[in-house]
Amino acid sequence: MQILSHILGIDIGSVSISVVLVNSNKDIINTSYLFHHGNIGSSLEKASENIDLSQINHVAVTSSSSSYVNNNAEYDQLVSIIRACKYLHGNFGSILNVGGEKFNLSLFDTDQLYSGSKHNTSCAAGTGSFLDQQAIRLGLESSQQLSKKALSNFSQLPDIATRCAVFAKTDLIHAQQEGYSIPQICDGLCKGLAKNIFNTLFSGASLRFPIIFCGGVSKNLSVKKHLEKLLQEKLTTDKYSNLYGALGAALCLIDEISQNSLLQKKSIKYNVVSDLLKTEKQEKKVFYPALSLSFSEYPDFKAYESFIYEDVETDIYIDPVDLDLSHNSNSEPTDCYIGVDVGSTSTKSVIMTDTQEVMAGFYTRTASKPVEAILSILKVQERLKDFRHLSSFLESMSGMLKVTFCAILNPMY
Repeated sequence: MQILSHILGIDIGSVSISVVLVNSNKDIINTSYLFHHGNIGSSLEKASENIDLSQINHVAVTSSSSSYVNNNAEYDQLVSIIRACKYLHGNFGSILNVGGEKFNLSLFDTDQLYSGSKHNTSCAAGTGSFLDQQAIRLGLESSQQLSKKALSNFSQLPDIATRCAVFAKTDLIHAQQEGYSIPQICDGLCKGLAKNIFNTLFSGASLRFPIIFCGGVSKNLSVKKHLEKLLQEKLTTDKYSNLYGALGAALCLIDEISQNSLLQKKSIKYNVVSDLLKTEKQEKKVFYPALSLSFSEYPDFKAYESFIYEDVETDIYIDPVDLDLSHNSNSEPTDCYIGVDVGSTSTKSVIMTDTQEVMAGFYTRTASKPVEAILSILKVQERLKDFRHLSSFLESMSGMLKVTFCAILNPMY
């Protein structure tokens, strides 16, 4: 007896929303996948734009979604993924799921019975969020663009630590300073992430093949390529591989309804997206006293003069004309010193007198191009030297920047 028309499966993860519309015959009617950036309501509304909610009698969600969505039933994330794999692939040996903040490997015996799983730690290194973060550091729009650039690389890869986002940031800076291109760095990131997944999940595991690769990162073909090299086996993916949670939840609900176990559960009518969202606010529990705000003393960085030239923000703290040169008995021009710090997002520099007074500060964005950033600052400093009649600059730099910085400074000074 057919008691429903369509079932909507919803999976709200740490970074994305998956929506799958399935009819009573388990045919996939419509799908949607997008990043929510913390805006669950508006993102769910956008994900449901092409879905006629009036045709839906039941909604199934994964356990991570139940606090946001009115639903008829909720299912464990892993149970939903396994159900989707069985529906789409039938026979398989293992399931590798890599999402926004978690990844895991599920193992099955020869009778297709679940035999256990391995998971990552609470650290998000090696997940989709890690790639999203590194894409921002490289000035890319998204991890999808990072994946495309990685696939376009056929050159040597830099070694980038992917077990920790902090170490990865340092390695990214080193790779940029050593002259690696953005595609090389992106491919190095994907390779490092694949090694992290492999070492965490596959070491000592009794694998059976084929391995189904699902989750948002399954769409990253560069990560998939590097994982296959490490495994020396092909990973199985499909066009729905990032939707398994939502699809599996919908299929589980259909299974229960077909077994008459939910006949007594009243269906919910949905007309607009607001009908899907839970409106009641959960009571906020406070376990610790509120923090108090107290300001510490902060140095005054008031500038004598400020200007922006070639995207370099410049603050002059001391008028060079008024510098005290009385300590120089020969009345010769006083040397100044340059300090430079190249970071992953910004490049900074200062000019200091030989009496350790900071005369000027410079700031610009690194934008994944450290050499160009340093050159921009040097141009401004050269202009400042000509304008203020300073005699010379003696460079002072961090050890890690020594080779790059000297190569730039020597031809100019």
